[in-house]
Order: sequence, then C-alpha cells, then structure tokens
Amino acid sequence: MTRTEVILIRHGETVWNLERRYQGQLDSPLTERGVQQAEAIADRLRDRPFDHLYASDLGRTWQTAAPTTAATGRAAIPEPRLRERHFGIFHGLDRTTIRQRYPEAHRKYTSDDPDYAVPEGESLRQLHQRTVSCLEELAERHASQRLVLISHGGALAALLRHVIGIPIAAPRPFKLFNAAFNLIVYEEGSWQIETLGDICHLRHLESDDDIY
Repeated sequence: MTRTEVILIRHGETVWNLERRYQGQLDSPLTERGVQQAEAIADRLRDRPFDHLYASDLGRTWQTAAPTTAATGRAAIPEPRLRERHFGIFHGLDRTTIRQRYPEAHRKYTSDDPDYAVPEGESLRQLHQRTVSCLEELAERHASQRLVLISHGGALAALLRHVIGIPIAAPRPFKLFNAAFNLIVYEEGSWQIETLGDICHLRHLESDDDIY
C-alpha cells in the first residue's frame, strides 16, 4: 500500500496580516511573532523526518522556511504554483479601502463567483487549478514519501477544499492559522485529512489571524 504524506504549513504572521491588508503576490516581512512561529514549527518538524521541503517563492514563505532548513538540513525548493492568489488592484489594501475605492469590483469579488478575477488578478478557479495540479504532481513524483509544503492561506484553502471535496467557492468550514500544522495523506487512490489546524506548538504565542 502506497502512503504519501503532505504536511501543509501557512507562513508566519506578517506586518500586513496585522494591518489586514491583502498581500496576494506582493510581500510583507514576518513580524517578531511571525519569526517565533516559524521557529516553533521548525522545532516540531525537527522530530518528524521528511523527504522534501517545498515553499512558495514569495518572501514570507521563504522567511518561514528558513528555520526549518536550519533545523533539519532540508533546503527549501521554490515552487511558484504555491503562491497566494493574485489579487490584482486589491494588492496592499485593506477591506475598507477596497470597498470605498473599488465598490463594483468588491461586490463581484464577494459574490462567490469562482470565475471572477479581480482586475489584473486571478479567479478562485485559476487559483484552485494551479495549486491542485501542483499538489497532485508532487504527490505522484514523491509517492510513499513525506513532504512539507509552505504556502499561503488562500492557496492552502484551495488544496483543502480539493481534499475535502467541497465546491471551490464554498465557505471554509475550517481555519488556517499562521504556522499551524496540517497533514493530508494520499492512500488507496484518494486524499484524506489526518490533522487540521494543529497549533499545539504555538501555545506560547498569541495569535488569531485567519486572513490572506
């Protein structure tokens, strides 16, 4: 029986997380707490051997991956398909500013249309297609191994919707906290979730962020 494990990690808390700004494919550095979260997940992964470490090629995921590389000796492999959704004209703005500056685009964005793309950005379906194709390809390439993927809230939500089998634009029945531990498994031709949103390694840090 082939069992392939994929550990999914969201990047640590960033400055723009605290400011409630849409980061998308722009970047913001980790906060001091975000660095501590990255170190905490590295400590957890130190005692759970894995074969390969993949990370989105954006700065906040690489900053999150660095302590794990130092702790385990596994160099991060850049994977652009694990990037966050491209938010186009929403990049760098908070929700209030978006509603005021782009009311029609905001209305369409919040309509749950999976094919609506923010101007200069991408749709939920496009995000879903690129992240899921990445997951499936990596699982096939590394069958029977254990992988770590460090990515973003929206990208990981797309992957977990795929694993659970819920519609692309359906409300999320789960949270994706910064640096939480999530484990999905591919076995007997299907995906299953074994661990979702485990933050026991973050108990000493206070954080309730759950936005992109």
